[in-house]
Amino acid sequence: MASDADSLRAAILSLYGMAGLAQEQANSWLNGFVRSSEAWQACMQLLEPSERPEVCFFCANMLLSKVRTDWHKLSSEQQTQIGAVISNKFQLFVNQAQAKLALQRLGLLLAAVASLSGPQACAMFAGQCVGMISGGEVGQQHMSECALSMLTALAEEVNNMDRGRRTELVSATSGQWGDIAGLARGFIPEQMA
Repeated sequence: MASDADSLRAAILSLYGMAGLAQEQANSWLNGFVRSSEAWQACMQLLEPSERPEVCFFCANMLLSKVRTDWHKLSSEQQTQIGAVISNKFQLFVNQAQAKLALQRLGLLLAAVASLSGPQACAMFAGQCVGMISGGEVGQQHMSECALSMLTALAEEVNNMDRGRRTELVSATSGQWGDIAGLARGFIPEQMA
């Protein structure tokens, strides 16, 4: 019997590689699977640089959907564990040129996790992104781009929250706005040159 991860991989590949009925069946299965608790683990298993890029992207996207809809249903311990695994997966993809889309999606996923985990997590995430930009070396332009993208994603996630929560998270990150703006200004002219 195929594992959940094997079934997920097969459905993703069918969705992208097949047509007609096979593609419809894969889509239907995936829409049902995303609502299951098994989707967390199966997606985490498939998020590996050695996996096909479309599988990684799809799994990161499925996790993003689950975080946005099911994060509040998880215990604090589960949230901490899942957040740590997602962060570790992000690190695995950092220097993988062929997995740029998965890396970007994992960055968006980390932003969603931070925004849903509260003010302290949000401030820490923003600080880590600032560190990625300011610590970037020559040849590490993709890290700066990724960090700016993650900060943009964080802003979008926070903006989509109710007013009280949004105010709380904006306040928690306000001390880093000057750093973010300064680093972004320094980065933009490099790109235009």
